[in-house]
Amino acid sequence: MTSISHALVLAAGLGTRLQPLTSVRAKPAIPVAGEPIARRIIRWLVANGVTDVTINLHHLPETITKAVGDGSDLGARARYSWEQPTILGSAGGPRQALDILGVDTFFLINGDTLTDLDLRGLIDAHAESGALVTCRSCPTSNPFSTVASGSTRIAA
Repeated sequence: MTSISHALVLAAGLGTRLQPLTSVRAKPAIPVAGEPIARRIIRWLVANGVTDVTINLHHLPETITKAVGDGSDLGARARYSWEQPTILGSAGGPRQALDILGVDTFFLINGDTLTDLDLRGLIDAHAESGALVTCRSCPTSNPFSTVASGSTRIAA
């Protein structure tokens, strides 16, 4: 089995659909069952072999850096890519973070994704396919359901 040890967590968004919650913290810093979403994502990534996490930031970045810190208490090294003074858009944030990531193959995770998907199968499928990009989605007839094809999905 091939391994992927790096991930980029996209956390720069404004979180406008969750206002007023996102008026005081970034969406990935909002707690779910007492723990910020960003910490839950990192914990899940570590459980799947990721040890190096880069988080891109823009809106209320201090709320995420305070929640995550250097990531060591979660078993990861957390680093940050700052989209300042303006947000860079869909591909701008990941492009800016490439030098920090320092690898060609990494997971790209939205900062509001909560899942229990086992990434090992995805890693193997990616390695076997020879593809440049592999995307995993979960079909669901109800996007507000709590379970979708073996992964937990919580819609914001």
